[in-house]
Amino acid sequence: MESIKEQGELGLWESEIRVIEVKAESQPLSSDDLQKHGSLKQKISIHHERRNLDIRQKARARWALEGDENSSYFHGLFKAHSSSNRINGMVINGNWSTSPDHIKNYAFEFFKSKFSEPLGQRPTFLLPSVATLSEVEKGLLISIFNLEEIRMAVWDCGNDKSPGPDGFTFGFIKDKTTHLPKQTSNTHVQSINDIDPFIIYHHPLLVAS
Repeated sequence: MESIKEQGELGLWESEIRVIEVKAESQPLSSDDLQKHGSLKQKISIHHERRNLDIRQKARARWALEGDENSSYFHGLFKAHSSSNRINGMVINGNWSTSPDHIKNYAFEFFKSKFSEPLGQRPTFLLPSVATLSEVEKGLLISIFNLEEIRMAVWDCGNDKSPGPDGFTFGFIKDKTTHLPKQTSNTHVQSINDIDPFIIYHHPLLVAS
């Protein structure tokens, strides 16, 4: 267990690091700030290594006695793994850098280049051998779905499948449901959020008497 003094020191170090990283977002850091940031990161890293080692040793001892009932061992491994994945520095253009603003800018530019459009205007080609969608088919992709489509989706599901946590299977829903009413202009569903997983079962016009 960590002492109150160790917890206080860790909190102070993390607070000082946050101050420096916030500062780095608005202006370049001085050499003193960079040195202080690196020193604080190293202190926190050593602290986490010692704590993770202690957690592993205690959890392993308990796991040897309690077996799978003790999950602290696995939590200890997870925390150690998370700690090892922390980025303390990065090689940028052949040079090792621990500057937060340098690393953030490099990461930003890297992913920006991956997701940006390489061409300002893409040329249009006629490719008769490539399958394409007609205007009607494109419209179907964004058209409002209706109750008939919902009925078909439910009826195509296996009878032993349950769409919700209450245990009602599709077989039960189908058995207790009559046919859907005829499609009218006001039976379109406006949004996927409007659909209850049991809309067919709960619909007053659909439940068999």
